[in-house]
Amino acid sequence: MNPQKPPKSGRNLILVAALAGAALIGLSTVLTPKLFAPAATNPSAYNTDAFRPMPGPIPVANVNLTDMNGKPFTLNNFKGKWTFLYFGYTLCPDVCPIELTALANVAKDLRANPPAKPVDWQMVFVSVDPDRDTLEKIKQFVTYYDPAIIGATGPEPLLRDIATPLGAGWEKTGLEMNNGKMAGGTYFINHTTTIFLVNPAGQMVAVFPTPHHPDLMVQAFKQWLAAHPAKQ
Repeated sequence: MNPQKPPKSGRNLILVAALAGAALIGLSTVLTPKLFAPAATNPSAYNTDAFRPMPGPIPVANVNLTDMNGKPFTLNNFKGKWTFLYFGYTLCPDVCPIELTALANVAKDLRANPPAKPVDWQMVFVSVDPDRDTLEKIKQFVTYYDPAIIGATGPEPLLRDIATPLGAGWEKTGLEMNNGKMAGGTYFINHTTTIFLVNPAGQMVAVFPTPHHPDLMVQAFKQWLAAHPAKQ
């Protein structure tokens, strides 16, 4: 049986839906086009579907955020440790739970099978929804996946200051009311899904692009450490 083609109007709707889906899936690439350029130092050594080194280190901005326990969270919190950094929000319906699960599994793997030369590392979740994400909500959210994950947030201008140089971004989206404004508090946030690797000097040196496979992330991280022993 030959399937019938949908009417022209139906085909148009399917095309619009497909384009919209592609736009959402590719958001992190749109927001971070420069992050995926070939690295200057032997990128072929890595599985670039899972790990992409930067052409050069990008300093993390020294901004004054607040962690989930109400303490200051600044550049100093990145110093001396390797950091897996992710930007998201607690009301994220699907993507953030997947990425936090990946981070938790990476943490579990690194605890069970540490690098040949042990290093300090941490997982950091930065909420880009300070209007709704209280410190308590952030703490409940991240510790559900792993009690060692650190949550932090701050005023949006400061969040942009730390995120933009790294290539992270986000935008609110939702149903509009008749007056052109979103319904009170009901919105989603399209955001970068990349996980950033920050070295102990507080510099972003590589990214883990979506989709995230914990085993490949751990493998690439260990490869990176072996190739950069002086920077541990």
